[in-house]
Amino acid sequence: MSDRRIEHTFDCGVERFWAEVFFDRAFNEALFLGRLKFERWEEVERTETSDGFIRVVEAIPRVGDVPGPIKALLKNGAGYRERGEFRRSASRYSLSVTSLSLPDKLVVTGDMSVEPRGEGRCHRLYLAHVQAKLFGIGGLLEKLVLDNIEKSYTKSATFTESWLRDRDQRGT
Repeated sequence: MSDRRIEHTFDCGVERFWAEVFFDRAFNEALFLGRLKFERWEEVERTETSDGFIRVVEAIPRVGDVPGPIKALLKNGAGYRERGEFRRSASRYSLSVTSLSLPDKLVVTGDMSVEPRGEGRCHRLYLAHVQAKLFGIGGLLEKLVLDNIEKSYTKSATFTESWLRDRDQRGT
């Protein structure tokens, strides 16, 4: 199992981050389909709970250059199904990802928390965990997945700041 800690600070409050960024459909479509160039990103289910909700997302990221042994494993592509639970009282989103190509061999989970950082700012901490149950190349796959997650989160942080500035300038 490999882990990665990814952190970013944004110019918005915690509630605004969750409502106008992370769970906003227009933001997600612009980020995943526009900026990150996913082939597909869609929230397919949302169920309210007493303290938030559970959502299911189906996504297909584009596959860039990957080592030959890994590429051979992705016969069904890099698509995945994410099941996440948002707990409003804890300001936390916990998720598990099921790979379409390696559902029994690749375990991806994560926990995201968002905390206030002074007036009108918040700090996002994402702890990603990846376990690849593949003899000989498991460590390579874990590193590749974590590197891709970190790269996506870094791009999304830049996009988020731009999104927030644009909305502030338009007064929306």
